[in-house]
Amino acid sequence: MNKLKFLVMIIVILFAGNMILLAVYVQHKKESFNPDKPKNIIIERLDFDDHQITAYSMLVDEHRKVIRSKNSEILQCKKALYLHLTQTYQEKICDS
Repeated sequence: MNKLKFLVMIIVILFAGNMILLAVYVQHKKESFNPDKPKNIIIERLDFDDHQITAYSMLVDEHRKVIRSKNSEILQCKKALYLHLTQTYQEKICDS
């Protein structure tokens, strides 16, 4: 196999790989996340009436509020941890 055939083969393989990645990217972009989609699927499959839909929506909203508060607590703990790690690292450098 000479150099020209090898280079052409490499170019074709790279081009095919790029086309596959582009197709996956475009397909993923079409399926964007909708936070109400799981809720709507549950409502549809369980055939909720209006009262059940209202109660379920209130539960979902309450759950989301709890999750947001827990996520903010986790974020604050992470920031405190990273700040502590940085301070400890800087103190060790200064002590050396």
